[in-house]
Amino acid sequence: MKHPGREEWMGWLYGELPREEQARLAAHLNECAECRADVEQWQGAMKTLDEWKTAPLRSRTGTPQRIVKWGIAAALMLAAGFGAGRFVSPASADAAAIRASLKKEILAELQQQQQQQLSEFKTAADEKRVADNKVIFTAIAKVEADRVADSASLHKDLETVAVLTERGFNQAQQQIVTLANYSQPDGNTTAH
Repeated sequence: MKHPGREEWMGWLYGELPREEQARLAAHLNECAECRADVEQWQGAMKTLDEWKTAPLRSRTGTPQRIVKWGIAAALMLAAGFGAGRFVSPASADAAAIRASLKKEILAELQQQQQQQLSEFKTAADEKRVADNKVIFTAIAKVEADRVADSASLHKDLETVAVLTERGFNQAQQQIVTLANYSQPDGNTTAH
């Protein structure tokens, strides 16, 4: 029995073949347990691939905008502080101290926010790396399973070739023995 090739079965699985081919392969599948097992395995792999879900990507659009907003707010507070300080306090030494204090507080707040955002980014990157590793390891496992299946199929094919070759050698040996034992009738016998 001639079995359809893997390419034909893939076309059948994805419905890419003409109706006549689809019907021919379906009929073969009903009769051939070996091909049916292969097709069921491929269908299982297709179902597994269809069930894979990847984690949604996190948006990073808010991070730079938050820094800019805080920077603008800090600048406005600084300007308001300087303006209020000039009108309220006549001493310029006090104004300088207030400016230095405000500057120090604003810088500390910005550094704290920067550290928090870096921490959030690191956590998101770690989660993405873990998810990517899961997908990669699953794909590697699938490739390994396919390699093992292909190796088993190749081993089976090689065994079939070996058996058929041995049969052919035995038949050839029998034919050689038959030819070696063959004697031609003597055509030069004289009648008495």
